[in-house]
Amino acid sequence: MRRFAHLFMALSIVVGGLAWTAGAVEIARYHARSEHPKQILAKLGPGKDAREMLVILDESKGTGKGYDLAIADTNLNGKLSDEKIVKGKEYRGSYYEHEFKVVAPFGNVDRKAEYSLTVLAWVAKVNGVQGAVSVHGYLTLHGGETWSYMFINGPEKKDPKNPDTVLYSLGTPVSLDVKATAKGKDLAVSAAIKDEAGQTLRFARNSARSGDVAPHLTVKGPSGETVFDKDMEYG
Repeated sequence: MRRFAHLFMALSIVVGGLAWTAGAVEIARYHARSEHPKQILAKLGPGKDAREMLVILDESKGTGKGYDLAIADTNLNGKLSDEKIVKGKEYRGSYYEHEFKVVAPFGNVDRKAEYSLTVLAWVAKVNGVQGAVSVHGYLTLHGGETWSYMFINGPEKKDPKNPDTVLYSLGTPVSLDVKATAKGKDLAVSAAIKDEAGQTLRFARNSARSGDVAPHLTVKGPSGETVFDKDMEYG
């Protein structure tokens, strides 16, 4: 698993500007159209000195009509006053897509990283929830070989103190979850790489190789015989 060493604490997202002093000030200054704007504070990279990006989602048509607007601290200076409000891409009236890209350090590694967050703000109810938001995180590390990672499908958690705040954590240490079930003489094997918050690794790619980079799985039987031997496939 050394090939996935860069994934450890790759990218984490915490939603809720009140956790960040400068962010709380900027949120207070922002005049939202929605009665319930969503606040996102994105922590980019591992370690206590990681940079942070504040994002606010807003509704131009009024509360409950869909988070079609967004403003983000893309220059990472802790302010929104020098940023522009951007309208997201609408997809068949189902959701709005907002994408933010920034370049920032990656922990104490001597290289720059590109962080890309894609926020899907749903208009229709998702699992009975109105105004649900999901986040996909992309991370690209440059310098020598270029590595790219994508995390998806993290469970949505709301701050019990603020129902308009959603808490995410992407890029915590990853683990390989393997399940093997015997069906007669056949063996059904499923595997997934997930971080501590339940985000699933959608792909890992290296510029010097073709296709996805994935672990090789070998399953041994009771007598030590090989019953499964195959590269993992991302779903």
